[in-house]
Amino acid sequence: MPPSLTDLRGVAARALGLLDGEAQATAWWERRVAVGEHGVSDVAQLSVDLVVLRDGRVGSATTTAVDDAGLAAAAAAAAAHAELDREPVDARRLPDPAPVKPHDGWDPAVLALRPATVAEELAAVAGEGLAVEWRAGAGRVAIASSRGVDAAEQRTFAVVEVAAPGHPVAAAVGPATLDVARLVAEARAGFHEGAPLPADPGDYPVVLGPVAVAQVLEALKPGLAGRDAALAARRGEPVVAPAINLSDSARFPGTLPRALDAEGMPRQPVPLIQDGVAHRVVLDTASGGSTGHASRPGHAEPWPDHLVLVGGGAADEDALCAPLQLGLHIPAFLLTVEGGWRLDGARMVEGGRRTDATTGLADLDPLALLGATEALTSAQRRSCRTDCPRRSLRRPYMSSRKTMPAAVSTGRSSQPMRPTMRMRPSLSRTA
Repeated sequence: MPPSLTDLRGVAARALGLLDGEAQATAWWERRVAVGEHGVSDVAQLSVDLVVLRDGRVGSATTTAVDDAGLAAAAAAAAAHAELDREPVDARRLPDPAPVKPHDGWDPAVLALRPATVAEELAAVAGEGLAVEWRAGAGRVAIASSRGVDAAEQRTFAVVEVAAPGHPVAAAVGPATLDVARLVAEARAGFHEGAPLPADPGDYPVVLGPVAVAQVLEALKPGLAGRDAALAARRGEPVVAPAINLSDSARFPGTLPRALDAEGMPRQPVPLIQDGVAHRVVLDTASGGSTGHASRPGHAEPWPDHLVLVGGGAADEDALCAPLQLGLHIPAFLLTVEGGWRLDGARMVEGGRRTDATTGLADLDPLALLGATEALTSAQRRSCRTDCPRRSLRRPYMSSRKTMPAAVSTGRSSQPMRPTMRMRPSLSRTA
């Protein structure tokens, strides 16, 4: 029987009572289920994270031994670890409490999952020749601090991805709404006869699918976080195309919602780019003026986890392709070890229609790509790759969930939602 939120609050309070001075205790329980070609796993764990602040130094320790002796040992370890911090910052502090609103991001069906049944159902739907990665998780967390924070939430996710050109992927709060059959059909439609032909080098109008848009925005994230972020320095300036409206919003319809950050602060919606103009960035307490985006208590390491790209007026990806006499449709990228962007499942667009499969390396800058965006689909799609939940529900990534439309050419268009977009990155010749 998993611990309730009340149980976890009690564990966090006990742990906090063993810490001196400014401190935080976080009690976590999570279950993670994974089914795929490499195996089946079902792991549940209860752990406690302790953080102490001493003269600008931060110490931390984690334990799965939640009896009095285990918590006392972890408290001593956290205090000792603070002495190892060689870069004290006098301004470091934990936040004061703030009210937190509940959300509907919990599906109790995740607690009842039987991995063997999931594997049998996937095999029946996928058939021969397709590898399907299916993951789900449930997490409960309670946070208590010496400044009076006493917050808790529970959340779940389910995500499925097909190993096929374009890597079709879907995510939801629970498994019942995942349409695996639709993804399998989408994956089979992406296969083609023979090897894809290399794209000639040059500038092309490009239509990006929702997964590709999500990947572009993922690469943009460092520039959206903290007072030293690239966009913070350009606040009030046009930085991308006027069609781009991007925010971080953990309660936007269609996202996998979250209430808290790692410091127990409520997650606030943050408009990052409005009509192409840099507006705000996400912050944590150490950055000053928290927006509820802390990833490590006591450290200035905010992170945007729920990017939402507002859609445009195009009906679908075919509508984005229609005006193009010669271009590319890119459903996804494969990121190379060297940091390159290899086309995944791409096809030429000729006379407004998707035709032959093609491959190549895209030479693109995420910000410049967004600056070239001409159009977006009106529909948005939640994007969360299966490697996000591997980080576990403990991390803000519980879904680098992004909500995205598809996007069109000379422009460009997520963990969240993304539309599809059109843009014009250049391609380098493949080796």
